[in-house]
Amino acid sequence: MKRGDSGSGWKWEQQSLGFLHGTKDAKESARISSTKEEFESINIELDILRKRKKTLTASLKRQEELFHIAHTEVQQIEEEIIAIQNTSPFNDEVLENLMFSTAFLEATKEEFKSLRPFD
Repeated sequence: MKRGDSGSGWKWEQQSLGFLHGTKDAKESARISSTKEEFESINIELDILRKRKKTLTASLKRQEELFHIAHTEVQQIEEEIIAIQNTSPFNDEVLENLMFSTAFLEATKEEFKSLRPFD
């Protein structure tokens, strides 16, 4: 082997290793880029889910308030009905109040049933 041949072979090996190293860097760079894109996508999805949670929490809170109001109204009406029923004697005005309260109670119960806690 001549001395010049040995040197050129060595140079070729260096170039080959440089190419392989460059290919490895390109693959790593592509993986990093892909991971960053996936991370960004996950962060966007997380933000969307946080906003949805906030909306659902507010909706649930409002539904709970409406439920409490309706429940309180039903209790008050039931108390009024009991008070009217316990009143003696039954005259026309008492009976009319009782019928009105009963109708109002039924309407409130229907409204109560129509509440949807997660809308």
